[in-house]
Amino acid sequence: MSTTKSNTAQTVPAPIVPTPIDSAPVVDCDRSDADGPTLGCLRDRWEFLRVAGARRKWAAKGLVLQAAPYDEKVRRRLEAASDPSDMRYGLTASKKVGNAVARNRARRRLRALAHEILPAAALPRHDYVLIARGSTPTRAFSDLRDDLLQALRRTKTLARHAHPKDGRGADSGPGRAEA
Repeated sequence: MSTTKSNTAQTVPAPIVPTPIDSAPVVDCDRSDADGPTLGCLRDRWEFLRVAGARRKWAAKGLVLQAAPYDEKVRRRLEAASDPSDMRYGLTASKKVGNAVARNRARRRLRALAHEILPAAALPRHDYVLIARGSTPTRAFSDLRDDLLQALRRTKTLARHAHPKDGRGADSGPGRAEA
C-alpha cells in the first residue's frame, strides 16, 4: 500500500462566527421624548384586528390610518405587562406596495412619521395602525406628514393642543387668528 501526500497548501476558510443576538439592530418601539407621551408598538395580530374592527379609518394618498381607543381589555393587558405606553402604533405594508425593498422603505418612512407626529399630535390612550399605499415609498415626506395630520383630523383623533414639530397644529392654519 502506498500513500501519496500532496504538497499543495490548502487554505481553510475562517470559521463563520455568528453575530450575538445582543448586537442585532433593535427596532425602537417604546421611544418617548422627555416631555412627551410614550409611544409603544402593536405586536400581536389580535391588536391589529381590534383596531381594524373599530371602523375608524381614513385613506389619504400616501397612507391609510386606522385608530381605536383603548378598551378595558387593552388597559388590563398593558397594566399586567407594566407597559407605560400612552399610545401605540403598528405598521402594515402589503405586496401591493411593491417588492421587499419598496415595502421596507415604506415601513421605515411610516415609522419615522409615527415617531415625529403621533406623540405631538395624536390623542393618548389610542392605538393607531398606519397602512402603506403604493405611493408611500416615493411620496414626498412633507406630503406624507400632511396626509397623517389630515387623517388624524378626519378620524377625530387629533389632540386639541397638537403642535407637531413643523409648527402647524390643530389650532393654527390659514384664517385662524392668534389669541
